Amino acid sequence: QEGLGLGLVQTGGEIGLVGGTVYGNVGSVGRFVREVETEGPRFVDAMLFPNTVLNSPAGFASIALSLTALNSTVNAGPATGLAALGYAARLLLRNPGELARSEALHRESVELFARVLEAPDMFSLSANYNLGIVLRDLGRHREAAEQFGMALAGMEQLGMSEHPFAVRYRERLEQARQAAGSAD
Repeated sequence: QEGLGLGLVQTGGEIGLVGGTVYGNVGSVGRFVREVETEGPRFVDAMLFPNTVLNSPAGFASIALSLTALNSTVNAGPATGLAALGYAARLLLRNPGELARSEALHRESVELFARVLEAPDMFSLSANYNLGIVLRDLGRHREAAEQFGMALAGMEQLGMSEHPFAVRYRERLEQARQAAGSAD
């Protein structure tokens, strides 16, 4: 068994994938719906539809990575992640020899995930920025400044202090500080 990244595990000569999704390929669904709305249902490109099914992301991954074993997609609403892990675990339990090796990979993935959570990412930074905008619009300028400051600090930690987003975060931070100062 060999760790392959992307949550994939090789057992023997075959590689399989268990994916979990609540929405499937959202981009493809959006393109399909947009075409229905603009062109009408009779004129939709039939090639768009296959990408709207829930298992299309796992299918694309299997094709791109030349996976030859199991390809399964689990959907269980809010419990999708846990359901997919449970299904994958049941598959591993069918071959007890693989379980010990997969446990080591699981421990490694938990450690990597913990490190990822410690580092800022563009998604969490934009969430701070967006919350700052909402707080600003509510007149809560001190709290807004705190959120803009967190977004800016994250950009600086990533070494992106001159990125256009960082420039915008800095501007919003100064505006919120000024508004908070004038409100006192």
